[in-house]
Amino acid sequence: MVNTLENQTVVILGGSSGIGFGVAKNIIESTKAKIVIASSNDKKVEQAVISLSQFDGGKGRISGHVVNLDMSVSDNSIRQFFDKVGDFNHLIYTAADPLYMIPITDISKSLGDKAFGIRYWSLLATIRLALPHMPQSPESSITITSGNVAFRPMKGWGATLSGVGCAVEGLTRGLAVDLAPIRVNCIAPGAVPETDVWSGMSEDQMAEMIEALKKKSLTGRVGRVEDIAEGYVYLLKANFTNGQTLLLDGGEYLN
Repeated sequence: MVNTLENQTVVILGGSSGIGFGVAKNIIESTKAKIVIASSNDKKVEQAVISLSQFDGGKGRISGHVVNLDMSVSDNSIRQFFDKVGDFNHLIYTAADPLYMIPITDISKSLGDKAFGIRYWSLLATIRLALPHMPQSPESSITITSGNVAFRPMKGWGATLSGVGCAVEGLTRGLAVDLAPIRVNCIAPGAVPETDVWSGMSEDQMAEMIEALKKKSLTGRVGRVEDIAEGYVYLLKANFTNGQTLLLDGGEYLN
């Protein structure tokens, strides 16, 4: 029997844009689940809910809230968000801030904390505060996000993004054991240039990166949001998949 996620609710942190928005769109089109999206930008959340509701089958299935994932002061915003949501079945965490490189010669604790902030510490707080609202069942799942830099580091990123990616990838296996029977899995995408995390690059830098990525990929092209979204939705449905990291990089790892 095909798992349509009927009568289930999926919460997507980072769901107002980029990969998170793509995942929400895929869920609307391929399942019967309800969706709650969240991000820190109220206008983006409002617009994303409107846009997603206009897809075929989206009306009445999508809602959104603002949440501040910055843990530097308090986790109250995350706690209040889950209180609003109530009980749900699946948590997807795609939230991230713009990428930046810090060479090992320039690293400091404060810069390291910034690299790990949203991608790791806020992730842990989100999972901790989500758990009381999730059924203890293999039909419940948590899907988190690393990157192919955990497997194939890029020069200059070892002190930050490779470290964060490896931490998240290892966390996946540890939490799969700790939180069983709730399933915990991870998506490790290659670069997806259309997402906001690359917004700090100039047009020339972006064009240069895209050409380089095409040469590295065995598919001959860069990754798209819809490519990566397929992996997240698979992990929602796959009730016998646990503690795994899906590397979605077009074969770059092998080239």
